[in-house]
Amino acid sequence: MSWLNVAKNFVSFQFQSSQVLKKTFDGGEHPFHLHGHNFWIIATSDYPDAEDLYKNDYIQRDTVSVPGSGWVKIRFLADNPGAWFFHCHIEWHMSAGLALAFLVSPDQLIANGFKISSEQRSLCRALKQFNGKNQTNSNFH
Repeated sequence: MSWLNVAKNFVSFQFQSSQVLKKTFDGGEHPFHLHGHNFWIIATSDYPDAEDLYKNDYIQRDTVSVPGSGWVKIRFLADNPGAWFFHCHIEWHMSAGLALAFLVSPDQLIANGFKISSEQRSLCRALKQFNGKNQTNSNFH
């Protein structure tokens, strides 16, 4: 199963903590929060049948608990242009990199006059250099 699927402005995202967290984080649950959108919880490793049982009637939230060494599958309508943070609410997990950003409708942002400042570009270059040197984000493509 693909970990990310985008169709008709709906984003389906499956986060699998067992692959990412095995070496560096504890085996406890991870409360993940998405800024800028609410999402539907499609299924989890604790309730994998929920995808079929509750089809077209999924629960909607902005935070979901990812089971320790498990996974969640969420879906949201990407209709709010911007860069939206998705992160673990446990502070040290987020600080250790358990976070990502969804960039929604970048063409619309640019058309509306959004500009990337030189400071922001500098931070992006620094992060790219850091990730390359430390081989972080190597599980993501």
